[in-house]
Amino acid sequence: MLLYLDIYFVYLILKSIMKFLIFILAVFALVAVTSCYHHKKSDPFSVESVTKADAKYVNDTYGENNCKWYETQIGLKNYLDGDYPMEIEFVETVFQAVVPTDSTSYDTYVVRTAHQPDGSEERVISHDFWIEDAELVGLFLSFETAYNKLMEANCPKPHSRYCVLRKELGPISTNAQYIFGNSEQQVYVDAVTGNVSLHNPVYPNED
Repeated sequence: MLLYLDIYFVYLILKSIMKFLIFILAVFALVAVTSCYHHKKSDPFSVESVTKADAKYVNDTYGENNCKWYETQIGLKNYLDGDYPMEIEFVETVFQAVVPTDSTSYDTYVVRTAHQPDGSEERVISHDFWIEDAELVGLFLSFETAYNKLMEANCPKPHSRYCVLRKELGPISTNAQYIFGNSEQQVYVDAVTGNVSLHNPVYPNED
């Protein structure tokens, strides 16, 4: 009888240990699933998030050392000279990939990707070479910060719903600029310093 009780007591202990181990495993599994969910959750729509995503796409597709970022274009829902909140209508990025095919030859691609706030995107890849700008390299002010710099500046705002982040080629090398406006009127916000100017810093002597 005593032997039976001892065996039963051991059985209860082992059963309790097994329940505890199963509970621990379930907790670890829940933490892993939650971590995976948070990792996969996409960033909120912004100029910076889609530019980052497009950079990852071209680097993964063509090789990190073969790709360059040239422009990010932003379309707004409201005119810059109106008394309206800032709302983004689209963001389009321009990247270029130059991929060696052998020791002397290369394939060149221009990758343009347009994004909508609802998450939809359209990517156009062409065998081309981008020659309009210098490469964008480094850390820049966010678009929202540049927009606020423009709004705070004591200057006329362009009647436009367009902005482009680029580093224009010209006689003087400058920082990249957020260029707000159109062909009739443009305002330049330095993407590094935040300085606002009505004149193109690449051509400082032009009116």
